[in-house]
Amino acid sequence: MNGLKGETIYALKYDISKYFYNIDHEVLMKLLYKKFKDKRVLNILKKIIDSTDKEYVNRTITKLKEMEIDRIKGLEISDKEKKLKILEVSQIPLYEKGRGLPIGNMTSQILAVFYLNELDHFIKEKLGCKYYIRYMDDGVLLSNSKEYLKYCMKEIECVIKEYKLCLNKKTKIINVSKV
Repeated sequence: MNGLKGETIYALKYDISKYFYNIDHEVLMKLLYKKFKDKRVLNILKKIIDSTDKEYVNRTITKLKEMEIDRIKGLEISDKEKKLKILEVSQIPLYEKGRGLPIGNMTSQILAVFYLNELDHFIKEKLGCKYYIRYMDDGVLLSNSKEYLKYCMKEIECVIKEYKLCLNKKTKIINVSKV
């Protein structure tokens, strides 16, 4: 950890709740309009983004969930394992109108990274965080000060509210010096 002074190093690990399902189409399009001027590009991106609003998408997800639950019921595993697997499948969310990106598309991955680009700049430039990493909806900030990271977490929560997102329960500050 070259550059972090002192023996104690803390990490703020954040994760955004159901990120791909919660990306707001209107917010994303506003960000894209600020970046791109070509109407053809914007129209294509809007079609991709709004594709999760099609009725067949949630119908297909529901049908696949039902099929998977039926498959799990036929497995030769304990009832406890079956219940856990069924619970996991049943928790796969459906898309709300105006929210979410198609899972698995390369364009969705690019748009998901782009969606939080301003958050990255906020953390690095406004909060002055020197040690910061983000992949999609998971981020890590490192510091010698736990209080600074608590402050950062509150600020990050405020910023992502503007994107109609929230942090999930996995978000926490840990002492990485002890790991």
